[in-house]
Amino acid sequence: MPWIKNVEDYLRDYDKVFCVSKTIKSVFDNLYPQFNRKSEVFYNFVDINNILFKSQEFIPIEFDKKEYNIVSVGRLTEQKGFDIVLKAAYILKKKDFKFKWFVIGDGKDKKKLNKQLRKLKLEDSFFFLGKKANPYPYVKNADLFVLPSRHEGYGLATLEARILKKMVIVSDLPVSREQI
Repeated sequence: MPWIKNVEDYLRDYDKVFCVSKTIKSVFDNLYPQFNRKSEVFYNFVDINNILFKSQEFIPIEFDKKEYNIVSVGRLTEQKGFDIVLKAAYILKKKDFKFKWFVIGDGKDKKKLNKQLRKLKLEDSFFFLGKKANPYPYVKNADLFVLPSRHEGYGLATLEARILKKMVIVSDLPVSREQI
């Protein structure tokens, strides 16, 4: 939590510090043991009915039912680990597995990731779709949801995929174990 250095001088002025997961609370309590009585877990609110409703708005035209459709959602930054899944996609392609992998999101690493995609010759099976106002139909209609993050506060995209009853693969992180 490198960002917390910006506010640590003010922690003594607060009655409560809310953490988005048990993992984050544990990290906070270890960093600031003098404030551990102030910290509590407060999960993000999620509108399950809205997610289920929005997931039915359309069927993604990009999906090919003859192939295995994989979806990942997140910012294109090092934290989210999309360089890792490009390597995984390369291995799948080398093993002649028929798939299409779609990543929904945008971010500062887009050019670097597209360069890696071209280097691995994955243009026919791996696609950066950019930011989508409604990613839920992609997740709902996918065969698999993958969240390859190097670190997460909670993993809201994982929770949303679980709400949509998707098979999920996530990085082995303490916060992922909180859900899976």
